[in-house]
Amino acid sequence: MSGSVEFSRDDVVEEAGCDPWGTASDFSEEIDVAEMAAASQAFAAAAEEAGDAGELAASASEIAAEAGQRDNEHIFVPEEEVRITDQDLQGSGEDIEAVADLINSGTRLALDTETEVMSLRGDATEAYCDFQQDAYDELERLQILMQESADDDSRHLTGGGPSGQPAPPSVQFQGKTYTAAPSGFLGTDWAFPSSLVSAIRQHYLEKAAGSAEDIYEKITDEIDDYRAAMTRKAADLEDLGYDVADGPHDLWYNDAAADYYAERLQYELSREPPDPEGLAAATRAVNHIVGDLFDADGNPAGTLSEREHAFLDRFFHGLTAEDLARLGDPDLVPYSNDAGAGDAPHGLHLFHQAQQDVANAINALTNPDVNEVDVDAYYGGDLSANLPPAVSHYVYDFEQGMLFRDEHYGAPFEADLERFNGFGNLMAQATMPAGYDFSQDMARAAVDVQARTNGRGPDMIEAGYMENTGSNGLLLAASLNSEAAAGLLSEDDGFREAMTGLEWTDSSGAAALITSGTTVPAGTDHNDPAARPYIEAAFHVLSGAGDVSQGYWETTDHSSMHAAIGTTAADYMNMIARSGQPDSSSEFFGTGNWEIGGEDWNYSFMLSKEDREDLFNLVNQSDDEVRNQFRSQVTAWQYAVAQEAFDSGNPDLVEAALPHVATVEGFLTDADIEAVKAGVSPAAIRDSIVDAANMAAGLTGNPAVIVPTFGAGQAVKLFYTPADPGQEATREAIADGSLGVRYTVARAAVDTDYEGAGSIDLPATSDDPRVSSVIHERVNMIESRYTSPKISDYYDSAWQQDIFGG
Repeated sequence: MSGSVEFSRDDVVEEAGCDPWGTASDFSEEIDVAEMAAASQAFAAAAEEAGDAGELAASASEIAAEAGQRDNEHIFVPEEEVRITDQDLQGSGEDIEAVADLINSGTRLALDTETEVMSLRGDATEAYCDFQQDAYDELERLQILMQESADDDSRHLTGGGPSGQPAPPSVQFQGKTYTAAPSGFLGTDWAFPSSLVSAIRQHYLEKAAGSAEDIYEKITDEIDDYRAAMTRKAADLEDLGYDVADGPHDLWYNDAAADYYAERLQYELSREPPDPEGLAAATRAVNHIVGDLFDADGNPAGTLSEREHAFLDRFFHGLTAEDLARLGDPDLVPYSNDAGAGDAPHGLHLFHQAQQDVANAINALTNPDVNEVDVDAYYGGDLSANLPPAVSHYVYDFEQGMLFRDEHYGAPFEADLERFNGFGNLMAQATMPAGYDFSQDMARAAVDVQARTNGRGPDMIEAGYMENTGSNGLLLAASLNSEAAAGLLSEDDGFREAMTGLEWTDSSGAAALITSGTTVPAGTDHNDPAARPYIEAAFHVLSGAGDVSQGYWETTDHSSMHAAIGTTAADYMNMIARSGQPDSSSEFFGTGNWEIGGEDWNYSFMLSKEDREDLFNLVNQSDDEVRNQFRSQVTAWQYAVAQEAFDSGNPDLVEAALPHVATVEGFLTDADIEAVKAGVSPAAIRDSIVDAANMAAGLTGNPAVIVPTFGAGQAVKLFYTPADPGQEATREAIADGSLGVRYTVARAAVDTDYEGAGSIDLPATSDDPRVSSVIHERVNMIESRYTSPKISDYYDSAWQQDIFGG
């Protein structure tokens, strides 16, 4: 016989895929009774001085730190002094007493849980020893049976061995027959089969592993319940003004807890499929730390303490790059039990919440706006070298993988891309911005990998290659930091041209980055220096429209990116409308005082004729939805400009404003002509104008809709809806070569009662066949109150080129 039925505890851990002994021991080390007692004494000392619970945490921590730096003059028995007593708190306020009660309940729960966990650890050891002994006993029993079989005289009668020798002895184990192997010089002896030894060992090893896994589940349930309860206590303490991250009791965010949560998340991710409840438990602490860092408007509302930052950093050091890719795997479908259809949405919610919490935690690590620690100093000024490897792998080390080898295909390339997609999808779930540097680094990595995967050619998906979705996810994450986005779009390092010139099967990430980087944040005045990066980024995006890819592959979808550029154009239409002469070049003005739309602007730009044409042609030749939305956005701007001028009651301001409206209409008309030449149907152009007319009519008497002349694009996106395709009469009226913007301007005059125009009933768009002549008649009547021949001239030019015919 060779081999042994013995197996070690490490063998059981490997077979089970979990470690009840290590998990229990780690938790026991985490619950340090002496530290808790010292913290409670520091709390009691601080309570004598603190004015309220808000001051108490930091004061207690200072006292604990000082106590740790000097010889302890007070000899105490830790187990007897963990509790903060009423005597300790005499003279303190009710809020401090409430804090003490919560801390006492927490320390008591910690001690009780540690006792239960170590008891379960003992159960695991006992079960391991029992199964090991069962293996020894089973081996002995089968050896005896084998010997009895060898001594059985009937073997000699039945024969069956070689050259008429007796049949070798055999036994059965787990329904399988094991036969002894002949041995000795004459082959008349026999050896106990080694395969049976291995089978006995494996059988009882599996039993021991099953028991270990069951006990591991009980241990983690105890610890999970403990941590859930402590999280609730932390929230209750914070409601009282006591921040546990600042207090002396290290029960919430310690190294052992961070290691536990990382190991728990790895375990949950290893399951097929993962259990959403388990994922929620594994990310509970992360959720509590990052959940309130930003308010509903995306503004910083809290900070990570040094302890919390260290906790998150250690948590991510406990994970691997594969773990993060697995959590973000877009094809991963979490487990849902049989509780019915209502359970699946709940499970998906928990799953996506876990993804969001982890992505937000990654971003929070690098964001100085929400950290008490100096992030740059913490990571030594080098995120690529010092961020947790699980995170840095996809943003800084991806070029070391198969994605940047010579081949654009093959199993290693696809495997690397699959992991990259998982991480990108994970980061796309973030709702909180990363720091400036990390945001920009994510975006650059996204574009680099997209360029690499574009190298496989337009038929990559049809040929069975995996699609790169990770780059889009990283751009979505990067776009959460608007300052970083503005910086990327303004830099002359080729990033902007690369991003907008690539082929994207989903361009929503590029669109989000453009919108984020060109939109002046709410509450920031356009003359504030903080607004300059966004206005400058808008200039670069709009002046570079000629270099933006229209989307040339069958699998390409650039509609989101084109729509974002169109919205940016509408936002800055005040500047586009006032751009220079045909021979002027595009230029950004970072100094000076420019009067635009009745306001002074410290930062502005103008576009050359060529850049304006490229811009309008790009959006107008995109898909129908993009074209229609852009037309409505421009129409809203035209309405807002006209309304503002009419509302002043000053004919001079009206005379100055309407040519700008007409100029932009000229851009649109020229773009319509080019679109038809490029193959866009005249009917599609008419639909765009109908959409715009409907939208203009909808602006009347709608207090919920306020369209500014600056930012019109973003405003219209909130209420834009496509036109009713059945409004044929309106189509005919507008397609009659003269209405369009004239209707919009007339509507503004009526709404402001300019020169008595409010008395004229201007019909809204309708499917009544009589509407055509009525609209024309009323628009002519209204236009008698003001003069702007350029508007009609532009429409006459369009009509003469017959773009609305056919």
